[in-house]
Formats: sequence, structure tokens, C-alpha cells
Amino acid sequence: MREVSNSEDILDVRDIDERIEELEDERADLVDAIAEDQASVDDAEDSEEVEDIQDAVKEHEADLDAWDDEYAEELRILRALKAELDGCEDPTLIRDSYFEDYAQELAEDLGLIPKDNPWPCYCIDWERAASELQTDYSSVEFDGVTYWVRQ
Repeated sequence: MREVSNSEDILDVRDIDERIEELEDERADLVDAIAEDQASVDDAEDSEEVEDIQDAVKEHEADLDAWDDEYAEELRILRALKAELDGCEDPTLIRDSYFEDYAQELAEDLGLIPKDNPWPCYCIDWERAASELQTDYSSVEFDGVTYWVRQ
């Protein structure tokens, strides 16, 4: 799974959900490895085996610390975004800076604008059309970038 980034023009909530799940699973696996190692200390037969297990615990703890350094902030940001999207039925998020282009593409996809875009279609005030369309959308923030989502 690729990282979900606020540099994308269009995001799909399902990709956000998948990335959150992927990150949570990775972290849980690291935590489980530490717990398993710590639990196996009781089953160790001698002090050398205990030392080996303790070394493994330290390695896994270092892996967890490295994971936290690299991914914890991403997970926090994605969870915050997902919380903002609670109750949204449309899985599509449109970046604010792309919304005007999105409005034009949507109008074309709906057959409201012919594909060859003849006069007077090329005279449409797309900024105003996008603004009118945005009244059906709510804004959400994704790591400092505004996106629009239909409620």
C-alpha cells in the first residue's frame, strides 16, 4: 500500500482506511513480538537463553521505537482525518486547489458539457460554478491542507 499524502488532488476514504489498518497492524505485530519474547523468559532453561531472549526484546523494542519515529505521526494524522470524515457517505475527497478542475470534469462526466467544449461552454465561469458546487460539500483538514467531501 502506498502512503496517503495531502499532495494528492483526489483521495479515496477507502485508501485512508487501508493505510490506517496497515499501520496499526504493523505496530501491533511489533508490540506482539515484544510480548511473546517477554513471555518466553519464563520458559527459558538457563541464563544464556534468558540473555538471548532479553537481547531479542531489546531488538524488537528498538524496531518499535524506529517504527514510532517514522510512522506514528502519519497514523495520528490519518486517524484525525478519519474522525473528521465520520458520517460522510461519499468516499471522495477533493483538494481545495483542484476543486475548480474537479467541477469542470464532473460537469463533463455528467454530460452537462459537450466533450468538444464549443461556444458558449468555453465561456463558463468555472470558479463560480465550483463555488456553487461547494455548497454541497464540507471542508476537512488533512495535515494543513483543505479537502472537500460531500456529506
